[in-house]
Amino acid sequence: MKIYFLAILRKSQPPLLSKLIKTSQNYREEKKKFFDNQTSFDADTAEYIRWTFLPVNEITATTPSVMSLCVKQHKLCSEFGLSNCNTLENKTEILQNLYELDSLIFEEYETRLNTIEEENDYLNLKLTYDSLKSKLIEVYLKHKQIDNALKLAEQYVDFSTLTSICEMRNDSDLLANYLDKFSNLKIADYVVRHFIERRKLNFLLKNQFLKRSDISKCLEKYQYLSWIKDFKNDNYFQASDTLHSLGINESDSFMKQKTLLSMSKLSLFANDSFTSDYNQRITALNRYLEYLSYIENIAESISDMNALAIEQIPPYKPEKLIEIYLNIEGAGENEFKKAFELIDYLNDDQSTFYTDSQKEQLVVEIMVRSILADNWEQLYDINYPESHLNQTKFFKTLYILKQGGENLARLCDLNEMILNHELLEHLAQNKKFSYLLQACFEMLA
Repeated sequence: MKIYFLAILRKSQPPLLSKLIKTSQNYREEKKKFFDNQTSFDADTAEYIRWTFLPVNEITATTPSVMSLCVKQHKLCSEFGLSNCNTLENKTEILQNLYELDSLIFEEYETRLNTIEEENDYLNLKLTYDSLKSKLIEVYLKHKQIDNALKLAEQYVDFSTLTSICEMRNDSDLLANYLDKFSNLKIADYVVRHFIERRKLNFLLKNQFLKRSDISKCLEKYQYLSWIKDFKNDNYFQASDTLHSLGINESDSFMKQKTLLSMSKLSLFANDSFTSDYNQRITALNRYLEYLSYIENIAESISDMNALAIEQIPPYKPEKLIEIYLNIEGAGENEFKKAFELIDYLNDDQSTFYTDSQKEQLVVEIMVRSILADNWEQLYDINYPESHLNQTKFFKTLYILKQGGENLARLCDLNEMILNHELLEHLAQNKKFSYLLQACFEMLA
């Protein structure tokens, strides 16, 4: 008999399918009463598996279940039946028949889920069911049968369809109603994720959903969005705090980091009440933004050197940025001065610490690189070479450092370390070089 039933399922249309399954259901329910009355049957320990989820053919477990065949019937009718309809009347009739079939499918899944005791089995079937619901109901949306889609989605709780229809109709009141009605099922989580994934968060923003506690709580899980909620709720200090955290942790783009930190600063300005650490926060933000300007100043050079789009340039650490400045093609006194200034930022990042000795080594490295930017040997054989020293990049670097307030006596004390640097070994062998180097310091003293 079950083999005949399989053949009927494969050939039948939805109305006959629905009637046949409902008749079979009634028959099964009557027979089930017989087992319920048996004292030897332990209903508390035995799992009840709906007959619609068992293979139609008991001889082989690979035969599809009644539910699988019903889903297949839906697919055939929606893909081939609806596409070949010549009249609106026929299309409406098929959609109504599908509505009855889908109601039956969903009812069977709901009943089956209520009888599963093993957690993994439940979660796996629930995942399959939720995906199937959205897929089957989508047919009604596609063919403008919004009311039928809404009825199924409400009765069998399909968040995807409910949210999509609210968005489609731009009906914020209806969505608010669903948020209240299904609050115990955590619909707010789904709604927020739905609009984030589709990049349509503006629907929530313009309709004041951020003032709802359930939506606000869900947005807190998305740090990149929680500041928007705080801003909308006039909580500017918290918005600034979130933006600051996002900016500091941004590692892919210095431009993005600059934007986040600038917005953090603006949020502080918008705050009416000033806390005790307000000035400290502003000072810290200004310093970081000032540091990012060092990257911005040579963004085009970095882009050319590394074949990177400017927006893809990362927020380099100071030590890396010093190296980049020293290696810019045709680097001059301005680049060496910038590299020198960056030493002051080395210990801003608490993950690293540079001792005074290590900082001195970097100063020496910068001075050496400024020396190597010129050909000093050509000065050895000319009269009064001192008169030409002001044309060297080393002299110009010392000059602008002095103009910026740097103590040249401190740099002069490093003269011996500079002369002993391995990169200057070929120059240091000539006493004229050490004389000219000392002359540079004395001329600026």
